[in-house]
Amino acid sequence: MNMRSFGLTGLLLMSAACATTQPYSESAAVPSPIDAFTCASGMVNALGYTVLDANKEAGFIKTEHRNTTSTGHVVMWGSSSADRLTITVFENQATKKSELRVVGQTVRIQELGFRAGNVRETTPSEMVVADAKKILANCAK
Repeated sequence: MNMRSFGLTGLLLMSAACATTQPYSESAAVPSPIDAFTCASGMVNALGYTVLDANKEAGFIKTEHRNTTSTGHVVMWGSSSADRLTITVFENQATKKSELRVVGQTVRIQELGFRAGNVRETTPSEMVVADAKKILANCAK
């Protein structure tokens, strides 16, 4: 392997290591912000998410659904994964209309070892994307 190939390989590996994933995000106009918030709040509970934080006046809900429940998986790999939904109801400054935004992401949580507590975002799971779409379809009417 010549020096040029070695340098290009190193550059490729470094750029791959720095690659990031993007969460799923979509928004839609809503006629009533209060109704949209109430609907979204009910939907996340029905879909099995745990509400981590919510504020009706501010118009946001932050939720989590743990995917890895096997103790064996955590012991073997030292990590678990979780789907997270962040829902916001806000006034779009450009259109002056209320909107509902749903952001879905999947994270890997290091449970064991010296990196315990480290959270790393991964590609959004099919489930979190489907759940985000269900919330928008049901609550942005």
